[in-house]
Amino acid sequence: MAALAGVLVLAAMSTAGVGPALATTPGAPHASAQPASAQPASAQTVARSAPPISVKVGVYAGSFYTWLPYLAAKAGFFAKNGVNASLVNLSNGPVAFSALASSSVDVVDGDLSLAGPFIQKGVGLKIMSGSTDAGWKVVAPQNTQLTGLSKGFPASVRGLKGKSLAVWTLGSSSYYVARYYVTSAGLPANAVTYVAAGGPFQSVATIEAGQVQAAIEAPDAAYLLVKLLHAKMVFDPAADKASLPKSVQQLIGRPSGALWVRSPWAKSNAAGVSRMQLALAETDVWMHDPANLTKVVSLLQSGTQLPKPVTGATVRPFVQQMLQYVEAYFPASSATVYSKFWVSQGLLAKPIPASTQLLPTVPATAAAVTSRVKAAGKGAVNPGA
Repeated sequence: MAALAGVLVLAAMSTAGVGPALATTPGAPHASAQPASAQPASAQTVARSAPPISVKVGVYAGSFYTWLPYLAAKAGFFAKNGVNASLVNLSNGPVAFSALASSSVDVVDGDLSLAGPFIQKGVGLKIMSGSTDAGWKVVAPQNTQLTGLSKGFPASVRGLKGKSLAVWTLGSSSYYVARYYVTSAGLPANAVTYVAAGGPFQSVATIEAGQVQAAIEAPDAAYLLVKLLHAKMVFDPAADKASLPKSVQQLIGRPSGALWVRSPWAKSNAAGVSRMQLALAETDVWMHDPANLTKVVSLLQSGTQLPKPVTGATVRPFVQQMLQYVEAYFPASSATVYSKFWVSQGLLAKPIPASTQLLPTVPATAAAVTSRVKAAGKGAVNPGA
């Protein structure tokens, strides 16, 4: 397992507490449509012509979770729409949401497990845009002896019985999701020993040191471990969807990561929020156009958004893989489903209605993102090209 040591140099490839809650399938194509939620062109024109707005946007180094706002800034979509965006590096999700609640930053990325506790304490937070459609996978070093791997779920997860599994911290999203996987496979939650590693890098360190026999990881870390560092996949919910119970299936294929803002700030900066949403929609459509992949790769390489092991010939396929999980839409149904999930896991005291979570102008589908860009009349072009 010495090869796994290389992943320790990842610069927050999926920052502790940052990522979406559960495994999902890659997003739908950005097809044209005429959804009711699309903003009319006249409203987009007003938004573009309003005075510029200055915004502090939190990003996570080495993490694909903030590629959408990062590329909106670096490719010029924010500037084109009158948004002066300052990118602020944040170490993890809890730090990000504390900074948002204290008004140190204006926009952060995360899921409801991070935002929900603040909302239930009376802090007004709203989803301004989707960000990622991704989730957790279980991986293990090649020398971990596991039964049932070839049989899929639930046998693959049942093979973890009696084994130790690294999670980022006890009480984190990774911990609760791991327990959920175990109980969904028909085992008691304590059939697995959960080891608090401290974060994504430390969880790999515990594997390399022989302290654990498996780990739960976000898609980028799982990809690197399996594709580049020769670990093995134990459980990928998206791949095993057909064999999963319905309670788990409903969580797959739903966006869970989002860009959050403070409610009072959004209300007092309505035109600025509209401009940011348009810029993010344009970025979304632009980055998913294969013709722009080289430029996307170049922009990501020029900053801190790629994990350090991803270099040379590995960059392009890594970016292609991760782009499947990046998108600007977030439907109310996802807000409802994840709210109920986090209540069931004990992280929320009661469900938080979708209307409480979402600004009404958030696009609900990939088609709505494309439609918004077309309605603006400018097209999804790269202003910096």
